[in-house]
Amino acid sequence: MKSYRVELHASDDNAATVAAAGNRARAAAQELAGRGIPVWFVRAEYVPETSGCFLVFEGGSAAAVAEATRRAELEVERVEEVDR
Repeated sequence: MKSYRVELHASDDNAATVAAAGNRARAAAQELAGRGIPVWFVRAEYVPETSGCFLVFEGGSAAAVAEATRRAELEVERVEEVDR
């Protein structure tokens, strides 16, 4: 399984925004996993020093992660594979 970090685009970056995005991402990933698409939401990260908003997923492909973020209606800057 690969790990992916998703950088979110949000104009009002804060911990509450990231938590809400994480909840939507978790629900979307659970729906896809239930349909046999290997993707799991791991955690949401907020970096106050840079106002960075990130979501971490594990999955079989970047396409599966992108589909989860699309279903969660998130504005994504980029999806990148990361080391565990």
